[in-house]
Amino acid sequence: MSSLRRNSLEELLVGAKQLSVLDPDRSKLKPFVILVALWASLGGLIFGFQLTGSGGTFVMEGFKEQFGWICPESDSQCTPLSESEIETERSLISALMTIGATFGALINPRFVEKWGR
Repeated sequence: MSSLRRNSLEELLVGAKQLSVLDPDRSKLKPFVILVALWASLGGLIFGFQLTGSGGTFVMEGFKEQFGWICPESDSQCTPLSESEIETERSLISALMTIGATFGALINPRFVEKWGR
């Protein structure tokens, strides 16, 4: 490591120590910060759970019939989709769910600022 980088790192560490010594309240984690971090991580957990839940939906008989992936036994004129068409639709459903979540996260702050306070 170069001496310039080492000196900058040492200055940063000394500054952090001085800050915590001079103002001990600023070095503590506030309960509100912990709550916000836990809430944000819970959102990621729920989003991941929701995506894995959609994978379980893809194997349900009613879902497959509704999307035309399989034919009901009572319908003799039905032609099911090919495997490549089914895979394309599965990919589109998963991708659109992610795109929708991203779009919602991008526009949500505007609504919160306008109506949330």
